[in-house]
Amino acid sequence: MKCSALGETRTFEWRERQLKQVLKFLEEQYSEIAAALTADLGKCSFEGEITEIEVVRTECKEALEKFRCLLSLRWDLIFFTGSETVGKIVASAASKTLSPVVLELGGKAPLIVSKDAPDLKAMADRIMWGKTINAGQTCVAPDYVMVHEDRLEEVLEAFKRSLKDMFGETTAEIKKSSFARNVSEASTKRLISMIEDAEASGGEIIAGGTKDADVKDKFFPPTLILNPGRESRVLTEEIFGCVLPIIPYSSTTSCVSYINSINGVSTPLALYVFTTSDAEFSSYLDLVPSGGAVQNDVLVHFACGTLPFGGLGTSGYGRAHGKFGFEAFTHTRGVLSKPCRKAFEFQGIRYPPYDKYGGWSGWTFKLLSKTLPEIPVLHSGALKRAVMGGMMVAA
Repeated sequence: MKCSALGETRTFEWRERQLKQVLKFLEEQYSEIAAALTADLGKCSFEGEITEIEVVRTECKEALEKFRCLLSLRWDLIFFTGSETVGKIVASAASKTLSPVVLELGGKAPLIVSKDAPDLKAMADRIMWGKTINAGQTCVAPDYVMVHEDRLEEVLEAFKRSLKDMFGETTAEIKKSSFARNVSEASTKRLISMIEDAEASGGEIIAGGTKDADVKDKFFPPTLILNPGRESRVLTEEIFGCVLPIIPYSSTTSCVSYINSINGVSTPLALYVFTTSDAEFSSYLDLVPSGGAVQNDVLVHFACGTLPFGGLGTSGYGRAHGKFGFEAFTHTRGVLSKPCRKAFEFQGIRYPPYDKYGGWSGWTFKLLSKTLPEIPVLHSGALKRAVMGGMMVAA
């Protein structure tokens, strides 16, 4: 606070040094950071690299390379990433001082597997990767999957094969693999409770489940559950864990209807559609509102610096990443500079008495007769236009 008050943090050179020190720290302490992520969250070094370390490294490099002009502006904005519940608290608090806010929240991101979905193995691997990375604890993880009923059985088998290929088949194998842990014992207990509720509602466990959960180790296995009850917690709350409900559907209409019934007044942060039909993807874009959308992949839009990232409605508002993050933290101010001389007679019409030139039309043609005498006067009542110094005049 003292440095900020004295203005020491305002220079580019000071901020540049801090960013370079962060990059140096990430380089020198990489092994220690990776080990801490493994110890605390069960992340393997590769996953820790791409989800934690590389994210910070990329932002630092982006700032160093492109955003020197940030120092010319003064910011007064709150950027919050978290849950919808806390987002409301932040927005409410900010409203007391009229501080602008960018909220990046979450919600229940639907994933649709259409009847003409692409390569089955590639699709299953992408979906399972997107759901299991960081043990499903990402704001853009698919929250539930809508699968066309004609593809249901083969999709379920592909999902199970993909999980086996990635993490092994037994609990011991999964625990020794790169599969991460939950952030806390409380979150693990919450997932157990959600699955018990889903099973009680009629849901069928296809993979994983509560039997292999380990609260002390904060371990909850990748879990697939088919057809949980519509009012079950896995379909009414954001899961934020490695549990994936699977719902069969028969038509685009029924799929959209089900998704919108789950979302209600909420809007998901992301929408994922696996289809070879661009027209079908486009129709889902029109029918299912979301903060962002991806065709035939998951999560990757988050890593694309040329795309705006953010929510819509209950999943947040405002945009981040790349130039969009820069714009979120800046104010675009409209500025007009003009001379102040009596010679600019055409401005006289704005001063009373307003009938001194016979009204707007009279003033217009009085001006034209002085400046553009070659323009003919059209018949009374006809549309009359003239371009004057970049301004279009119509009478």
